[in-house]
Amino acid sequence: MARYHFHLLDRSGMLSDEEGVALDSLADVLRLALANARALMSEDVANGVLDLNGAIQVTDDQSRTLLILPFEDAVTLVSAKVASQFSTD
Repeated sequence: MARYHFHLLDRSGMLSDEEGVALDSLADVLRLALANARALMSEDVANGVLDLNGAIQVTDDQSRTLLILPFEDAVTLVSAKVASQFSTD
């Protein structure tokens, strides 16, 4: 099992994951990166903000970058004008 580090890149800079997580496959790495990005964004949304400019950078134990997952790639944006759907005109 390899150890992977999930670093947060956002408007504040970089928050390094010094401990890392042991995972079996790169598919598991992608799943965890997606889950982490979505969890961070959901915390922001709960506070009334959604900043899609962040990313999760995944490195191995030799500090090689394996993946950079931009937050905007972790979600599908759906824009709807709810008020116009309920117009009585």
